[in-house]
Amino acid sequence: MLVRVRSKTGTARVELADDVTGQQLILEIQRQLNLPADGSWTVSKQPTGQLAITARTRQPDIKHGDMLYVSYLGAGANVVSGGAVPMDLSDTPSTTSLASSAPEPIKVVEDAVDVYLSKQDGKIQRKREAPFCKHGANGMCDNCCPVEPYDAKYLEANGIKHLSFHAYLRKLRSGADGGKFTPLSVPQMTIRPGCTAHAPWPAGICTKCQPSAVTLARQAYRHVDYVEFEQASILNQFIDFWRQSGGVQRLGYLIGRYEPYPEVPLGIKAVVAAIYEPPQTGAVDSLELLDDPNEEAVLGVASALGLQRVGWIFTDLEDDGTRTGMVQCKRHKDTFFLSASEIMMAADLQARHPNPTTAASTGEFGSKFVTVVISGNASREVSLEAYQVSNQCATLVQNEFVVPSTRDPSAMTVRETTDAQYIPEVFYRYKNEYGTEVVSTARPSFPVDYLIVNLGNGSPQSPNPTFGLGISTPFTIGNRSVLGQNADVVALKSYLAAQPSNAAFLALVSDFHLLVFLATSSVLMLSNSLPELLQAIKNRDSAAANQWQQSPQWQTVLQIASSVSSAPGAIRGGAAGVADAWHCSFCTLINAAAKDSCDACGLPRSQ
Repeated sequence: MLVRVRSKTGTARVELADDVTGQQLILEIQRQLNLPADGSWTVSKQPTGQLAITARTRQPDIKHGDMLYVSYLGAGANVVSGGAVPMDLSDTPSTTSLASSAPEPIKVVEDAVDVYLSKQDGKIQRKREAPFCKHGANGMCDNCCPVEPYDAKYLEANGIKHLSFHAYLRKLRSGADGGKFTPLSVPQMTIRPGCTAHAPWPAGICTKCQPSAVTLARQAYRHVDYVEFEQASILNQFIDFWRQSGGVQRLGYLIGRYEPYPEVPLGIKAVVAAIYEPPQTGAVDSLELLDDPNEEAVLGVASALGLQRVGWIFTDLEDDGTRTGMVQCKRHKDTFFLSASEIMMAADLQARHPNPTTAASTGEFGSKFVTVVISGNASREVSLEAYQVSNQCATLVQNEFVVPSTRDPSAMTVRETTDAQYIPEVFYRYKNEYGTEVVSTARPSFPVDYLIVNLGNGSPQSPNPTFGLGISTPFTIGNRSVLGQNADVVALKSYLAAQPSNAAFLALVSDFHLLVFLATSSVLMLSNSLPELLQAIKNRDSAAANQWQQSPQWQTVLQIASSVSSAPGAIRGGAAGVADAWHCSFCTLINAAAKDSCDACGLPRSQ
């Protein structure tokens, strides 16, 4: 049977056997509600705590659907028939103690930005309006008093379509109960296990274990409100791959951090400091990620710098054929903004990067991982858009309830129930041609617009980038051997030679792709000494960086770099054939050495 248990942390559903004893009931409630084993609470059918169910109750008078109430007493006391006795279950048939069965409390380490925002007042300050405010400068009225961060009129007046996540939490806690009865949780979409009323699925199912139907709704809040690129060169270097490869698409991971975003009440922005391009194979209309042997090292470098993976980015660009630098606009309201397959990928990545929060019983809820698309806009210019998929979408994808439509990239298909998997009914709401809201079944497919959350994006007016300060030429980006560009010792030698002679060493090594190469190179072997340099870069400590510059490890690197030949293929193995490739002076495509004309534009090779 299924009973409801109300405590100061909210209402929970607890599944029990029909012949449950008092001790088993107490143990199960303690386990599922994370209650202490010090006898400081009782459970009863009465809200006042009278007639408490105790460990000595052989057969509690409860049935399916009953509401039980947890009452809190002084620590170290138990209740039997209304009287307090020491917590001791040794005289019961079971030898399991409450203390030994109590689960460890979930330890949640929230992101620094969440800790900061949770301590802020959050109220929106408003100035005195002369026509409406009749009071003096030190007075306050309804027209100028501070409003909550979730105030609907303020959000509408300022064009904010989504609540920030922390404003959403404040709204949940704004009621008389302080939100204790509305904890964050992922909706149950699968059959509840352990139902003893019938045989397991597909032989049987009942209302106790059957999940409710899912009604798709646009998410009213977002975990990240804005994506900020520290400098435009980050995007230009990334798009250069598409330009130089003749239209091959590219994917990368956004390396950065999360910071408060003051333009939205209690908002959060993802600040991108670099883009890491993992191993991949691409074409003009597809991408395939490959295994990355350096993934752990890359994340280690980012972590040492106080950074992390905050999202992913990919291109979907196609030249419009006019040879004017314009691109086709393929993503708009009549097609799609994110295709179904891209949404599946985004949902999977968000599930791999959960958002830690103390507001959820599981310690995790949603994700701050963002998706950025570089494509053509209505003006046929290269532009970017930022998105997340809703938590509802992530749950549908995680449970394998939906798949991309094979006919329409803007539609998602709901799978059919099988003997191996029960899939609940899925519905969505829309307005018909008469303006009436209609509820329709999502089978066989439904528009993906219900699964997307839009984010703002841009760059700061006064950049203060983490990398690239005072550097004239950036280090070679890794995993671009298809362009004849290799992050190796030859590239290191060229990089050092291209910098001004008076360049500060801290600025010289403040390049994320250079640091990744130093951390992963099997020739240089700097993994043991690199943490000191990373700490100096993180703190922008020039003295510590200069001290590391004098270390034997860096001097060895300089000797290795000076000893290698700059000739193509010197230490690049099979890249010698690519090194003789030539760039088209018109469209910048890299062509094979044997070609006399460009494969893309057809113009002859310039001498």
